Amino acid sequence: MVAMPVHTGSMRESGFFNFGTELGAREFQRLYKDRSMAIHMGSIAAFNRIRTLTKQEWAVSVGLTSRERECLLGLSRGFRNDLIAERINIKPVTVAFHIANARRKLRARTREQALVNAIQLGLVAP
Repeated sequence: MVAMPVHTGSMRESGFFNFGTELGAREFQRLYKDRSMAIHMGSIAAFNRIRTLTKQEWAVSVGLTSRERECLLGLSRGFRNDLIAERINIKPVTVAFHIANARRKLRARTREQALVNAIQLGLVAP
C-alpha cells in the first residue's frame, strides 16, 4: 500500500492520500517522477473533498440552538453581551451562558474562535 503526504499551500503536511496499490520503492519513485504533479494535484483534491464531507457531518452534529445562533450572530456584528441581550430581550448573563455553550459545542477556546468555526460551518452568516 502506498501513501503520499498531502501538503496545503503553506507546504505544511496536512494528511495522507492512500493509493491502495502494492508498489516497491523503485516503482513508486519512477511513478512519482513521471506523474508527480498529477498525483499531487489528485491527492490534494481527494483530501479537500474528504475534509469538506467531514466538516459537513460535523456541522450537522454540532446542533446549536436558535439562541446560541442569535448570540453568535450578535458577536459577528461586533456587539458586546449587553447589546446582544438588549436586542434579543434576555439578560447579559444569559448571553454569556449561550455563548459558552456554543463554544463548547464548536470545540473553541475563545468567543472569537467559536464565531469563526460557526461561520466556516455555515451555522452563522456574518
